[in-house]
Amino acid sequence: MSNVPESPVSARSQSRIDADSCEISTLWSEPHAFSLEDIQPRPSADHLRQRVADLMLRYVRTPSRVLAEQVGACCASLAWHPEVCSDPECHCTYRGLVRHWFWLAGHGGHQPG
Repeated sequence: MSNVPESPVSARSQSRIDADSCEISTLWSEPHAFSLEDIQPRPSADHLRQRVADLMLRYVRTPSRVLAEQVGACCASLAWHPEVCSDPECHCTYRGLVRHWFWLAGHGGHQPG
């Protein structure tokens, strides 16, 4: 066994964050891996849906790779949200939107053709 100290990266990998209950449990007593400021409460599905709608409207006005990525990321958050992923049809729909918006982002934010 070596006496090399653990790196901060390995310290993070040994920590678990539970976003639903906002608890941090670390496998050792060094509290340097995360702080409570690192944890954000999960937004509601309705809030995320409104955010997707707002981003899509912005994209329609000014298409860009960045906006397409933001829509895709927000759709991904919705697809895996507990309120959404319990409904297989909604979950599948949002996963399809994720693929589409990241495909758009890969094409510079514009549909070819």
